Amino acid sequence: METLKIQAPKWKIYLTVLALVVFVVLGIWMLIGDTSWFHKIVGLISIVFFGGFGSVAMYSTLVKGKGYVVITPEALELSFPDCPIIPIKWEWIKGFGIYEISGQSFTTVKLQDYQDFMQEFTPSEIQKILNRFKALKVIGHATAAIKTLGPVPAGEIAAILPTSEDLKKFSSFLTYSRNKFGGEFQIAWNMRDRKAVEFAEFLEEKRQAYTTL
Repeated sequence: METLKIQAPKWKIYLTVLALVVFVVLGIWMLIGDTSWFHKIVGLISIVFFGGFGSVAMYSTLVKGKGYVVITPEALELSFPDCPIIPIKWEWIKGFGIYEISGQSFTTVKLQDYQDFMQEFTPSEIQKILNRFKALKVIGHATAAIKTLGPVPAGEIAAILPTSEDLKKFSSFLTYSRNKFGGEFQIAWNMRDRKAVEFAEFLEEKRQAYTTL
């Protein structure tokens, strides 16, 4: 039976690693150079954000082999960095869409309902998934704090960050994600081999083919 593993080309991932190094070096220069206290704080946040969170994500992708999508006749499997593999049976999927923020596009996965889906995970796996998105919340606040280093407006980031209540339960997180992004899960560039809209169309073709077998 057909099984496809999809991930961004290695050159894009290596280019991201290079960009992380540049931002870390810039952060070090701002921290130890003859700059204002404001710029030193921004430099420190840059080092923690790009050097800390960024290196963890790249290590998970390049060394642990995470950050990909697997397509089988039974399910769509999402492998996010530092997160258990999330298998979603095709019959549980309602459709796919697109979410964009400041030029960054994501392919979204919209579920039919959560009942059967959530029973696929153990309590420890659910906690690991929630912990990952708690970390992303911290990253979002850090990105807003260093908005002068990037193109994403801080207000736009703040508008999509989950609250603590959103992250207390798996079901509340899924509801938050559905309401904010139009789908419970978002597939970023590092987990795709084509543009977000093209990947959504590709996944929809697979869903229709496998649910009509």
